[in-house]
Amino acid sequence: MRKNKSNGFSLVEVVLALGILVFCLVALLGLLPMGIQSFRSAMSMTVESQIAQSLSSDLQLTDFSNLRAGTYYFDDQGMLLSDAPNAADARVIYTATVTLQDLDSPADLPSTAVVNAMIEIVNKSTPNKKSDYSVIVANNNR
Repeated sequence: MRKNKSNGFSLVEVVLALGILVFCLVALLGLLPMGIQSFRSAMSMTVESQIAQSLSSDLQLTDFSNLRAGTYYFDDQGMLLSDAPNAADARVIYTATVTLQDLDSPADLPSTAVVNAMIEIVNKSTPNKKSDYSVIVANNNR
């Protein structure tokens, strides 16, 4: 007498394995939008920090008598768009506004020896979220 040997998986085992696989894939696909959103947020924060660092460096290296408040436009990589006339330009993603505020100087220094340069950066894709940075610029020429 010969016994019937089966060398494969039963239909129940295959269906159960596929069910577990589908459950895992659905869970992973559900996390994908959150990962993409986190990535975009991190990229935006990185570019904003680069813009703030660039403007801070420029302000500190500029002769004190030539410091000016103003608005600057940047592309999606954080590169200054010197030829962009306004925020309506399609290449403009970040708008940085620099304002200067005189600070109280110590008694032995002139009143215009120190300014607080405030940098406000707005991302066009999230206009309600503004990033504020501040840098103290001293008049080294007194």
